[in-house]
Amino acid sequence: MAVGTRTPRHAMATPLAETGSRGWAGLLPTALLVALATGALYSVNLGHLPHPDELHHILAARGLIETGEPRIAEGLYTRGLLQTWLVAWSFDAFGVGLAAARVPSVVAIALLNGLFFVWLGREAGRAAAWVGTALWALSPFAIDTALFCRFYALQGLAFFIGCWLAYAAVVRARGLGWRLGLGLAALPFLALAVQLQPTTLLGLVGLGAWAAGALLLPWLGSRAAPARTRLLAVLGLVLGGLLVLAGLHLGGQLAKLWAVYRSTPAFNEDSVGDFWFYHAWYSLLYPSLWPLVGVLGLAAVARWPRPTGFALVVFAVGFLLNSFAASKGLRYIFYTQIFLFVPWALGLVVLWQGLVGFVGGLTRRLGMTLQPLTGRGVAIARLLVAGALLFLVAANPAWLRSTLLLADATVPPEKPRTDWSAARAALRPWLETADVVVTTEELGALYFLGRYDVRFSPSKMGELAPGERHEFGIDPRTGRPVIAENASVERLVACLDKGLVVGPRHHLGMAILVNPALEAFLRGHARRLDLPPASRLYAFGWDHPNGWTPPPDAGCDGLPRFGGPEKRRPVEGEPVDGARLMSRS
Repeated sequence: MAVGTRTPRHAMATPLAETGSRGWAGLLPTALLVALATGALYSVNLGHLPHPDELHHILAARGLIETGEPRIAEGLYTRGLLQTWLVAWSFDAFGVGLAAARVPSVVAIALLNGLFFVWLGREAGRAAAWVGTALWALSPFAIDTALFCRFYALQGLAFFIGCWLAYAAVVRARGLGWRLGLGLAALPFLALAVQLQPTTLLGLVGLGAWAAGALLLPWLGSRAAPARTRLLAVLGLVLGGLLVLAGLHLGGQLAKLWAVYRSTPAFNEDSVGDFWFYHAWYSLLYPSLWPLVGVLGLAAVARWPRPTGFALVVFAVGFLLNSFAASKGLRYIFYTQIFLFVPWALGLVVLWQGLVGFVGGLTRRLGMTLQPLTGRGVAIARLLVAGALLFLVAANPAWLRSTLLLADATVPPEKPRTDWSAARAALRPWLETADVVVTTEELGALYFLGRYDVRFSPSKMGELAPGERHEFGIDPRTGRPVIAENASVERLVACLDKGLVVGPRHHLGMAILVNPALEAFLRGHARRLDLPPASRLYAFGWDHPNGWTPPPDAGCDGLPRFGGPEKRRPVEGEPVDGARLMSRS
């Protein structure tokens, strides 16, 4: 198999490095410039309005500065804790804000771009490094992740470094000592990627499959050992794998792993059976390149079998396993997407020489055809051929998506981000006097408005621990109650003098949020508040008249006590309490 092709010993001057133009010394300065340039590019519009998921780390990082713990309200957010610490350190260095929160992601992707340039340059030369890094660094996958305050950038960086070290251990290192050393060095990076996002385990399956093939197939295909020995080795591996599966099944672990693999939150249920999810996205963003991945991959394997085979196996296995999984999203597969750009880049470099000849011949023949008709056949032929090639490139909407991300612009059906701060003044009287604030998006309310008491979300209810999956169960990430039934909102309206229900406007009418029945109830028992259209928020408030008493059958005695206005937190732009983080670390 191509992935197992060995490099002759005389081609290696040292156990870990090559000589010549692909050496480390010649690539590192350029890689540093690539990292700096892409980091500067990603810093455009870095303070744009946040996605709700980003606020997990932003609020938890603010909690680290205030209390020394990753605290959000009365809860603790411990997922991706390293990312939260990095955000807190960025806050300490640059001040608390959305732009500062995204600096760690920008740095991680910029470093990934530089390392990718070095690896491609060392394996296939500078032309491949430039093509691959340009395609990758300007892709919507890299840009979106760099502009997103979440652990995906760090996960992708850690996974790439771990894979690179594993690759070097298998095909670059000479001697068992070097191989073991590089393999052990890869483990912390791969473990970090798994800890940040468990979907990395799917990528490890691809890495393991490639490593097994690269190490075993050359031996199995040679005559160094008798055929019987090779057959017994294969049977032993198969038997060992079956024993592992049997052990997992008997221990109940296989069923648990399958349940996790095929489970998804309520908001992502539409993707459960959508095997073509990622294929559809790649076809949409790269309609010219995605169908050619097989052809370009074969062309690249013929010229550079080891790096191409490595990238193809890691990406293909990750792509297929993520496609069969229940939950889907482009960020879920980010850690393996960079390997798709290896066969694209290397294949394009291989085909370039033939393409130059083809284009030259086409231009000459077309010019001869057009000359009698126009008198300027060659010039027109060059213009037409250039236009056709430009269309081939421009027809890939990836460049448009990347431009929109950098410009912080949206196109339908994508919805603009909610601007909570635009409604802060209009909502302040309610936030300061309401007995309860119910929201369908708690992190935005907490960060921008400084207050919420109850989260309404059937999807969020499904994410709570089994013992808390009941109305007014506590979300450990915020320490505050969650409700999922219309009756709970009706109960709050019936029992409390004054209250507010607020959230992003597109939540109105959604079956898993403000469903039509709940919206009708709010319109009949509360008044719609007038908010600035730019906020893209809805709000309903109720304020019972003086002397009002709740109905005796409303069930008010069992309601939890809410924090009230005194639980207000600092909002965006306000200083946080506590000593500076670096002095506490």
